[in-house]
Amino acid sequence: MKTLIRPKHNFSELSLQSHVEKISAAKSKQEIFNLCSKIAEDFQTSYFTYIQLQPNDFHHLRYKIISNLNINWTKRYEKQLYLFVDPGIKECMQSFTPVFWDTQRKDLDKLTTKAKIMIEDAHEHGLRAGILVPVFDYRGVNGVFGLGLDTDIYSCESRKHLEQIMPYVNYLGGFIHHAMIKIFNLQEFSQKESLTEREKDCLCWAADGKTASEIGSKLYISENTVKFHSKNIMKKLGARNTVQALAISILNGDIKPVVEK
Repeated sequence: MKTLIRPKHNFSELSLQSHVEKISAAKSKQEIFNLCSKIAEDFQTSYFTYIQLQPNDFHHLRYKIISNLNINWTKRYEKQLYLFVDPGIKECMQSFTPVFWDTQRKDLDKLTTKAKIMIEDAHEHGLRAGILVPVFDYRGVNGVFGLGLDTDIYSCESRKHLEQIMPYVNYLGGFIHHAMIKIFNLQEFSQKESLTEREKDCLCWAADGKTASEIGSKLYISENTVKFHSKNIMKKLGARNTVQALAISILNGDIKPVVEK
């Protein structure tokens, strides 16, 4: 059964705030699922999808998916590793802005073979069009929240409808993402012991290519003290060397560029 798409959605600021309050208070994955299902219904869309990309390392990305899509498609999406070839996800994470997608896109000839297969497979499972918004967290946990239709995006009403709800989806996506971070308890993916401010300073200078001696000069401490901090950093992060320690600290969001005063 096709979703009835109307030019205008029935969504008020009051109902938007109500969803935000409920999302922020959610304590389980099921609660979020139910709330997202209600959001999809209120926005007159066919389904929702939330994907959380969890920080682990650069070669073994972990992720979780919550969606009210057909379970057969969700399982197939994960089994076929479609996340890594999905052009909509790729565009969303590279642009940092909401992305409109459809399975009858005009640039199919420009996609990779695997991406084309994924798009065709999605179309066969009833996916037609939708909107995706990127969501981020300072710890390096990224994700995507989206609403989709089972009607073609080339329908004027479908496109107009998605454009109307885009700001709301973008707004709610951040609250859903942070609620899921709390629920999934991502502490298991970060260090057991927090880095000290001095240790973070050492890492930031190491990221700029400074040697232990140069870092010591910058921080007015001895080279041996810098090496002492480096050993503690690697122990806390479970890193084998400074390079891996830098990678882990960046994934965890422990260090970031310093804004000069």
